[in-house]
Amino acid sequence: MDQGSVIEYYKKLKDIISTNDGTRSFIIRTEDCHDQNAPFNQSQETRLRITHSDHMISQITEGFINFKIKLTLQLSKDIQSTHVNDTEKLGKIFVGFKSSNQLLDQLQIYSNNISSGYQQNECCREGFCYSTIKPYSEKKTRKYTHSLYENVSDYSQSVCGTYVDLNTLMDGQKHDVEFEMNLPFEDMLAFQAFDLYPNRIVGDIEIRFYVKPVGLVYCQVDPRKIKEVKEFMEDESIAATFTETPVFLHQFTQIGNESKIAALKISSGNVTSTTKAVTLSCHGLTVTSCKSNMFGFGVKESTLQAIASMFSEPVSIPSQQLDYNAFPLAPTRAGVQSTINAPLNNTTSISVMFPKHSNDYTCFDNPIYHNVQLTINGQNYPDEPISTLGARFLQYQLVASELDGGIQCTKEYEDSLTMIKNNETTGKRFKNTLSDASSFMINIQTERSRGGYLYDGLDSNGQNIPIQIRGQPIYSDAQDTYFNYDESGQNHPPPPQLFICRDTYFTVDTSNGLVYHPTGSPPGSQA
Repeated sequence: MDQGSVIEYYKKLKDIISTNDGTRSFIIRTEDCHDQNAPFNQSQETRLRITHSDHMISQITEGFINFKIKLTLQLSKDIQSTHVNDTEKLGKIFVGFKSSNQLLDQLQIYSNNISSGYQQNECCREGFCYSTIKPYSEKKTRKYTHSLYENVSDYSQSVCGTYVDLNTLMDGQKHDVEFEMNLPFEDMLAFQAFDLYPNRIVGDIEIRFYVKPVGLVYCQVDPRKIKEVKEFMEDESIAATFTETPVFLHQFTQIGNESKIAALKISSGNVTSTTKAVTLSCHGLTVTSCKSNMFGFGVKESTLQAIASMFSEPVSIPSQQLDYNAFPLAPTRAGVQSTINAPLNNTTSISVMFPKHSNDYTCFDNPIYHNVQLTINGQNYPDEPISTLGARFLQYQLVASELDGGIQCTKEYEDSLTMIKNNETTGKRFKNTLSDASSFMINIQTERSRGGYLYDGLDSNGQNIPIQIRGQPIYSDAQDTYFNYDESGQNHPPPPQLFICRDTYFTVDTSNGLVYHPTGSPPGSQA
């Protein structure tokens, strides 16, 4: 950087090395889960420490859980019977999680073997909301933690899942696959503001949790990309020429829901394909290994005593929690208008999801609505109705997600907010998608800052207040890609879902350890 004052530069340079009150004792400790040791499945609860007694100070932001997962998968149809012949194994299916925090089902937090009072029964849904609005730079660099569609479509190996040969699944029988993934501690929403935690003074933290396969997604990788990668890696030419463009769904599909795949046939070096409507189901998820990787260090005795003195009184750590609700009324041909009553406590944002199936947990599409508005206790958000497409809507969503500055959102999040599904002139619905757009949600900002450090959200003082959603389809009847999502006219979506994100906090001190406060504001936070 250019220096205006050279003497000031040298003054800063003089103090560039920080004073160290550590004891040159940085270590990494690894522990397995306990109470229910691995392997365990979704019906079994287990415990895992995220701080270690060998550390005086735990670096929560560096720690992570390493999982090894085994899935039992089954394709809905025996497509071998259609004489599919993929001798070069160019057909591959990705299966995994959009983000690793969507593996968890229920989560409780303990301190010194005593419940802190924190419990979240909707971890998968909370994980989807939290991870969807994470910046592109973070999701791109955290390997084995996130599955960006752009990485999956490039056949990247550092995704939160695995690739399965279509040849393996095409017999319609059950098959086991395995993969490894990492879950950073701070990707659990409750711990987002934890950093240097003085566990030697206030006690260790442990989590109790269940896992669940409902957040799994799958998609086909372009077989032309598989051919390109295999030829480059093996430095051998594959005698397979694509005589046509394979047609498959270019986005994630929730496990247990129907998708389109291109079933391949190679004959005399030519590759042809047939589009198949299939469903990939998971008949069991087993955690074969679960290890906590904890980072920490020691400090000098004088520093430890000063920390103990500071934590003799409760210190507040901001947090957040998401509450899940479903509106009572499903959409009709005319659109949606439904009201739910719920209390608001330090509510920083309200998100609305539009599932197409009852089992949608992490895949949501744009309903392509206009005149959309949320009314909270008589107040409209935003004050004028909006369309779920266009420049105005995109900017509203980026601001609400704090992605409007120099922080870039992911491509699939942007595509979810902007990708059209109909011909804008004729209204005719498109048959296929360009890329993944399955991370749609309408975020309604109700606080000036969503970070959890400013307690300025809506609060109804514990009283239930009405929250109404309304909107109408831009394209009607058969062209309505939300109400008539499968074009048959027989199946229609369940009611929209409401996700209420609220600022909460923990207090931590030497007497009580870690205590969770699901409502109210930290002492001193309100003028």
